[in-house]
Amino acid sequence: MKTSTQTKKIRTISHTRRPRVRTGCRTCKIRKIKCDEERPACRKCVSTGRGCDGYGIWSVPESGRSLGPISTTVGPLTSRLETQLVNTSPLSNLKGPRDIKEQAYLEWFKYSTIVKLPGAFRSGFWDKCLLQTSSSEPAIMHAILALSSAHKRRTLHSGLEIIELPPDPQERFMLRHYSKAITHLQPHLSAKDAASARVALVTCLVFVSLEYLRGHYKAGQLHLQNGLKLLRASRSESQSIAETEVLLLSPRPESIDEWIIDSYARLQAQSDIFGKRSRQVHFVLPTSPSAQTFHFQTAGQARRHLERLIEEIIFLKEEYVAVNGRHSIQPVLPRMLEKQRSLQEHLSTWLKRCELSPHNSPTAHRERTENFAYLLLGIYHITASIMASCVFQHEESIFDAHTPAFVSLISQAIEINRIVTLGSQNYSMPGQAEMSTSITDIGCIPPLFFTAIKCRHHRIRMQAIKFLGQFQHKEGIWDAKLTVSIAREVIRIEEGDFYQGFEAVDDSHLPLEKLEERDLTTLPVLPEERRFHVVEVVLPDATNTRFKIICRKRLADRTEAAFAREYDATLRCWIDGADEKDRQKTDGEGD
Repeated sequence: MKTSTQTKKIRTISHTRRPRVRTGCRTCKIRKIKCDEERPACRKCVSTGRGCDGYGIWSVPESGRSLGPISTTVGPLTSRLETQLVNTSPLSNLKGPRDIKEQAYLEWFKYSTIVKLPGAFRSGFWDKCLLQTSSSEPAIMHAILALSSAHKRRTLHSGLEIIELPPDPQERFMLRHYSKAITHLQPHLSAKDAASARVALVTCLVFVSLEYLRGHYKAGQLHLQNGLKLLRASRSESQSIAETEVLLLSPRPESIDEWIIDSYARLQAQSDIFGKRSRQVHFVLPTSPSAQTFHFQTAGQARRHLERLIEEIIFLKEEYVAVNGRHSIQPVLPRMLEKQRSLQEHLSTWLKRCELSPHNSPTAHRERTENFAYLLLGIYHITASIMASCVFQHEESIFDAHTPAFVSLISQAIEINRIVTLGSQNYSMPGQAEMSTSITDIGCIPPLFFTAIKCRHHRIRMQAIKFLGQFQHKEGIWDAKLTVSIAREVIRIEEGDFYQGFEAVDDSHLPLEKLEERDLTTLPVLPEERRFHVVEVVLPDATNTRFKIICRKRLADRTEAAFAREYDATLRCWIDGADEKDRQKTDGEGD
């Protein structure tokens, strides 16, 4: 028989055998299981199809240690890779045996994934870099096989959410190669040379696309942020890394390093527009003395300039809020007003440069994809112009002055929709031939969502909702179905019963192909006191399918009312009882 002393001793020993682990990933902690701490994502998460919600995936060496700077100059990896960029089949260059299934998925990647996912804007990263680097780098090869499998699975089941599908051979194939990519990546993450940094950066970009495609948006964001951190470290030649690293973009990327940096700049711009701004890296374009007469050679070049302007507008808004607070009535600092004026001038110049571009020449050969890309940039330019004009305003009614711009945006969206509907009959647009096809790049969703949220003319915002409602695809972090749900809920809360009793509010028969002028005068505009000035989307963890929106409204007494709502993506509904109201003092102070 055991004595009490023996029992106590045994219990103590039993307890010491199960120490509490504090270094595992967040997902395993939530699931209350032991994390294997594999990097950049733990095997427990990857093997079960979960996104690893992180302990700092894509770990950058401590003490700001440089990984060996990559630059736009030709380095060891660039030289080696660029010798491979010839018109030969990547399949013939692959090292090691490839089974029939892997060959099939590689073919799918070559003829479908890299054609569809980039969308309307071609890039050397997708067109040249990925397949060629995969022929000599196993980490990249396994990453693109995983992406190919996920893309094919979503394409074949475009009518269903991936979360609704049970695990199948395609899913298991994807998870297996995702895991292999992580394994082959380990030596590159611990190495100090520039070549390994490039391999890690390329693989990271593939992982971001993979997680976005799977609907694991927070996991995709974690990959992106840590990839930017790695990019920042790899660019730093000193032991001290600045809080925000400034990287110079090439107007026309032509080397491996330039393609990598351009791809990160694209993803960061997309994330910034979504409201998930990163301060890891600040991308800039070189200025030219002849900027006023410069015209864009390609839509990609025009896009890089416009994205930088949009990011500068977002940065200016954040700077203003940091100095004055969201509801301050303090005068705007002169330097900020000058910055606003400069941005508006640059936006005007950008439009003139587009008009002078070769694609607008009467004798120019107009490539269909390029034409479509310029149309798409047009609605982003309208969005940016509205944002720049309203950057310092506290009253949401300021957006009413831009009603003609919102109407123009909808009109251009109608033209884009007409082209997309015609599809292969008249236009060949990668990523746009089918409305169910997802892309990793920008599309129509963000400008239409901006219109639905910021334009308070009921008919215009409902027209934007109707456009969004016909989409089934994703545009990187932007999911059409979820975006529609968010916009509808924001409008429902904002408008409430304001339009009750108006016969003209029946939106069920609203024509998609046109916006009647009478629609703008039959209904009153939503009053200021009903409007939200901030709509924030809180992305879900990898362990659940719910996300939250937080809508903030400015009150007359300079307090702020916050409305939190939760959406279940599996049930496709807003959860009852998730509506919360919070009233807090702001007094003109920043967040």
